[in-house]
Amino acid sequence: MTTIGSETEFINTLIGRFEPSPRRRNAPHEADAELIELFGGGLTGNTHLLAVTTDTISEEIETGLYRDPYQIGWMAVTASLSDLAAVGAAPLGLLISETLPEGYGSEAIEQLQEGISDGCRSARTHVLGGDTNTGQLLSITGTAIGLVYHRHRLTRRGCAPGDILYASGRLGRGNGFALAVFGNGRSGHFPGGYLPRARVREGLLLPGAATSCMDSSDGLFSTLAQLAALNRVGFRIAEAWEDALDRTSLEIVRSAGLPAWLLLAGCHGEFEQIFTVGESRRDSFTEKAGSIGWNPVEIGTVTEGPGVLLPVCGGTRNIDVAYLRNLSFRRSGGIGKYLDAILQYEHEMAKGE
Repeated sequence: MTTIGSETEFINTLIGRFEPSPRRRNAPHEADAELIELFGGGLTGNTHLLAVTTDTISEEIETGLYRDPYQIGWMAVTASLSDLAAVGAAPLGLLISETLPEGYGSEAIEQLQEGISDGCRSARTHVLGGDTNTGQLLSITGTAIGLVYHRHRLTRRGCAPGDILYASGRLGRGNGFALAVFGNGRSGHFPGGYLPRARVREGLLLPGAATSCMDSSDGLFSTLAQLAALNRVGFRIAEAWEDALDRTSLEIVRSAGLPAWLLLAGCHGEFEQIFTVGESRRDSFTEKAGSIGWNPVEIGTVTEGPGVLLPVCGGTRNIDVAYLRNLSFRRSGGIGKYLDAILQYEHEMAKGE
C-alpha cells in the first residue's frame, strides 16, 4: 500500500543515481521482482534467472490496518512471495529483517514468528536467515529469492489488444478488510480473517502462457493503471464483474451503503495475480490450470484504446484510475472524507460525467 503521489515518479527519483546491473533483465517498473541473469548463460537445463524482491510491512502497522502479530508475520511473507509468483519464480526462501520495539512482549514475538513460519509453510518454502534490531516502531521486511526455470520471461510488459484479462482468484478482499478496520470501527474484525495466500504454485504455470502479469497488492485499478501505461493499452472489464468479487467484502460495502467498485479502487489489494493470456492459448491454459484444481477468474479483455472501461451506473464508464489511485484515506483527511469522495465519484458517474 502506498500513499506517495506518483509512486513511479518517486521511485525514479530514488534510483536515479544507481548504476544499473549488467545482469539485470528487467527495466524499472517492468516486473514485480528483479530478474538477474546467472553465470552469463544460465544454469543447466532451463534455469536462466534469479528472482529477488523485498517488501516492508510498516505503513500498515503504523496506520493500524495490521494489528495482530500473527497476521503481521504472515503478511511479511505473503507480500514478497506474491511478487515472486508474478514472475513465475519458484521460491528458494526468504530473508526476514525484524525491528522490534523495546518492551514488545514475548507472547507477541512468539505470535509474530508463528505467522512468519506458517506463511512460509503455506508456500512450501523456508526462512533462510535475516536480521533483528530494536527501534521505536515495529517493522518487518521480507526478502524473497527464487529461480525462474522457464525459458519464457514473465513481466508486466507484453499484453496486446484482444488478450483475455484474468485474476488468480476473487478480488476485493483486501479493500473489504480495510473497510472493516477503518470504516466500521470494529477493531480489525473481518469475518473469516485476512490471511491471503501467495499464489506461488499457480504462478509457476504462467510463463509461456501469460503475456503479462502483476500482483494486485495495491488493488485492481492501480494494477491496471500500471499495466496500461507499460503496454500502451486499455482494459474493458466484463459485464458480470461483480461475480469476481469476494462475497464477504461485497456484503461489507453494501451494508455500508458504498458502491461495489470500491473493492477494486481502494489501495489495499488482496495479493492475487492479475494477468493476460492470448486468445489462442486460452483453452490450453485453462486446461492446465484445471489440472491443479485452479479456476482463474476471467475479468475482462485488453483493448486498443486507453483507459479502464467498467460497466457501472447504467453505462460503460471510463474510470479515472489515476485519480482513484492517488485518493487514499490519509491524503483525503481521514476515512470519512475518503468515502465521501468515493460517493461523489459514484454520483458523477451516475450523471454520466
